[in-house]
Amino acid sequence: MYKEKRNILITGGLGFIGSHLARKYVQNEDNVYILSRSDSKKSNIQDIEDRVNLIIKDVRNIGEEVVDKDYIFHLAGTVDNYAIKEDPYRDIEINCNGTIALLEACKKFNP
Repeated sequence: MYKEKRNILITGGLGFIGSHLARKYVQNEDNVYILSRSDSKKSNIQDIEDRVNLIIKDVRNIGEEVVDKDYIFHLAGTVDNYAIKEDPYRDIEINCNGTIALLEACKKFNP
């Protein structure tokens, strides 16, 4: 029986949880798109790197990357949360504004 491939977008997909989620959907033979602010953790997907689409972009600037995606998993965020005591506005800027940007992109490009 033929199974239609789904288009999966994972923000923060190079992190621990995101890379494992990407691996699961690659095994299902879905089209996986990973959005990450940098490729510094690219080693987390070295076994599936040739089967995913890696987009290096800050989630706060997301836009048309959401077009035609069937599922979007939003895992992007700051990873050094211990710094929240010194600069809480940095976490708010990245985490909250990143989520709002993703929701606005979905509203505009993939309702």
